[in-house]
Amino acid sequence: MPDTTNAGAHSSQPTRVAAGQQPEVEQRALDFLAKVVRVPGVRVNRDEFLRQELRKLHMSDEAIASAVDSNPVLAGVSLTDLDKLADGIISFETNKSAAMSFAAGIPGGFAMLGTIPADLMQYYAHALRIMQKLAYLYGWRDLLADVDEDDEMLGVLAVFFGVM
Repeated sequence: MPDTTNAGAHSSQPTRVAAGQQPEVEQRALDFLAKVVRVPGVRVNRDEFLRQELRKLHMSDEAIASAVDSNPVLAGVSLTDLDKLADGIISFETNKSAAMSFAAGIPGGFAMLGTIPADLMQYYAHALRIMQKLAYLYGWRDLLADVDEDDEMLGVLAVFFGVM
């Protein structure tokens, strides 16, 4: 007779959270996201970022100012150019995160027990940086300005994490 005590662990069906635990799980996820947002270096300055990236397209200062004031698409940046910039951003942040993870794993053994939480935190920090940069590039305003007071923005960030 097969062992059915842990049958759900090997099933391809997703496990469900008990109805009473759902709000607690959601709250813990939002609390974690709020903590990651407060890590130094996670917040990206929208204006500086857009200026830096749009200079790569050899745009005039007036066009860059227009893009910063409104958004890059309204300033005349093509979606092809935005996609190229986005690919570069994703590649840069992903390589940076991978290099940091590799460096954290070098000690090996028991030292890894101490580096795992830091490695997870830096992964999520880089994911948040990528989210912000892509959002700013494609026309969003400042994402993290009101996160401390606005649970709705944390919800938007959680949706972005889900998509990533």
